[in-house]
Amino acid sequence: MQNFVLILILLLSIRCTQVPKEWSLDANPQSGQLSIIQTTTSENETFINILRGKNASYTYTVELAGNKVGAIRKYKTVSGGPLHHWRIDKLHISRLQPNVTYDFVVYNSKLNYEVDRRRFSTLTLDKKNVQFVIASCMSDHHRFGHIREQIWQQVSNLNPDLILMIGDNVYVDDFDFVDRKSVSKFDIWQRYIDTLRIIPFYRQKKLIPVLATWDDHDYGLNNSGKGFTQKWNSLDVFKTIYMGLDIPGVAELSKSSVYNEFIGFGQKFLLLDNRFFRDKSNSKSKYAYLGKRQQKWLISKLNKDTKPTWVIAGGQFFSPTYKLKNGKQVNESFMADYPINYRGFVSDLKSSSSPIAFLSGDVHYSEIMEIESDILGYTSYEITSSPLHSYLFRANKEQDEFFKNTRRIAAVKDYNFIYIDSFIENNLWHINVKSYGPKQEDPFFTKNLIIKR
Repeated sequence: MQNFVLILILLLSIRCTQVPKEWSLDANPQSGQLSIIQTTTSENETFINILRGKNASYTYTVELAGNKVGAIRKYKTVSGGPLHHWRIDKLHISRLQPNVTYDFVVYNSKLNYEVDRRRFSTLTLDKKNVQFVIASCMSDHHRFGHIREQIWQQVSNLNPDLILMIGDNVYVDDFDFVDRKSVSKFDIWQRYIDTLRIIPFYRQKKLIPVLATWDDHDYGLNNSGKGFTQKWNSLDVFKTIYMGLDIPGVAELSKSSVYNEFIGFGQKFLLLDNRFFRDKSNSKSKYAYLGKRQQKWLISKLNKDTKPTWVIAGGQFFSPTYKLKNGKQVNESFMADYPINYRGFVSDLKSSSSPIAFLSGDVHYSEIMEIESDILGYTSYEITSSPLHSYLFRANKEQDEFFKNTRRIAAVKDYNFIYIDSFIENNLWHINVKSYGPKQEDPFFTKNLIIKR
């Protein structure tokens, strides 16, 4: 009897695969949710990266009111290796117009059904102000599942122009998956894929252009620097997923690292790589933190014109370091860990043409630091955003929740992100800052900052 049942099941399964050719697939009318990310974007073109199964046969279209528009070029398909079941299709989409909402549609070319449909737009770069979200520290661990859904819905509701993913976008070295003593190329690829498949942002119905850099965990290893043996593999994966190609006059991407420039809304965004060239702390090298090539690139961009400029890195610039009673240092800082490089860096910034504000992440709380005028010759600010959905480390009641920092003017330790509305008016740079999180509808804090140079 048992053998008969097994044979019957086998025959039925074979029969179910042999349907007549004139039959059509009754697919779910609601399209699925692939992992998709919109990257480098201007007014008339954009780059979109799609995670797909290695044997999936997809065609991609851009549609407006049911008609195909624009021009799509699949310029690259990337695999993590023969053991991976996933591929990244990299698309360049051109012949678009600003202030138009398009549909990006994925079709199964073999079975002729719609797989996924997303809304997207290009950027109106001559707009006088820009709204953007700063996101860092985004764990895919199951314990943060309920937080992820809520907080990314908050981001979607705000509908920013840009998302700045500034570090620990992926936790390659999560203890549940990877041995930190032997991180491999396979580990890096797999953990990036895990993140794309789990974090809700990559499945949201409206795509939002992403500017990105990394910190230690998406670089591949906690507190690592230029000696990390897998850094070239990390570079390949990061560029594959989070970047497109250069757009002259708008976006310039480094060929040898992840640092990059974006120009729009009367402002510049310079996203730095604080890992690839990084020496051990307290190095006496004058380029120990950023490396000579990157630091000279940064200064050349700051001296090119007088546009207000965001200088962005995964780790903090101006915070002191904090040590436990046993002497163990628990945070990283450009200023405290690389004092020789820091002094030269600040001197270069002080003599540059552009007014500057700073963005950072890493420390698992958000804060605003006021940078006194002695540093740059005018009052500036460093805005830290962390964590979106990662670990919160609570102090004992008698201790301060935050590392001691005399520059701090606002802070919150909770799941949160920073939302900024930035514009220039009467030669003043207005930066309106809000911290949002899922525990409440109203911001944790609001600060209206002004930079005058």
